[in-house]
Amino acid sequence: MAEAAGIVKHILVELIVEAIDETVVCIFVCACAISILTLTPVVLNAAMDQVKVGLYVTDPHTDAILYMNKFMKDVFKLEHPEGKICWQVLQSGMNGRCPFCPVDRLMADANQNQVFRWEERNTLTWRIYDNSDSLMRWTDGSLVHLQQSVDITDSLRLHKEANYDELTGLLNRRAGKAALADALVRLDTFRPRGRRQSPRAFRRRSGG
Repeated sequence: MAEAAGIVKHILVELIVEAIDETVVCIFVCACAISILTLTPVVLNAAMDQVKVGLYVTDPHTDAILYMNKFMKDVFKLEHPEGKICWQVLQSGMNGRCPFCPVDRLMADANQNQVFRWEERNTLTWRIYDNSDSLMRWTDGSLVHLQQSVDITDSLRLHKEANYDELTGLLNRRAGKAALADALVRLDTFRPRGRRQSPRAFRRRSGG
């Protein structure tokens, strides 16, 4: 599909120009980039459907869904979402465009090629997602909205279990020492150059 090729190329530009942090999206796009000029539309579309990242495209004026990859369709149990309104099928209890939707902000500076990255607890699945929203040109030349969505619910839970005491809700000893060392390093940047100390010295001072 031409749509799939366009989305991959757009994500590639985002990664290069905006220097997005490494995520599963980056891994997927880099793999596609190697052979993007030789892949057939069928193969490329199959790759889009296999990646474990939610991808969907909407009309920024009507919120109608133009494209959604198979992974996201399966997560939200949607067989044919194309043509449906995103906030009606991807959220719960909404009577209009989601108040946290970044589309209006993107459209206000449509020529800036910006990427809006944010975290969301979805009101339908109650999972937490790391979203990257941007604008791109569609196959007919119109401006559309693209969202890349990574489920980070489990990673956030594991991070909390590893770093916070279950009873008190406070940082545990290991996480507390790491936070203290980081704070000392940050504080040291304000010192005159000749008086700065190495991270190793900070670890010794904090008992690490």
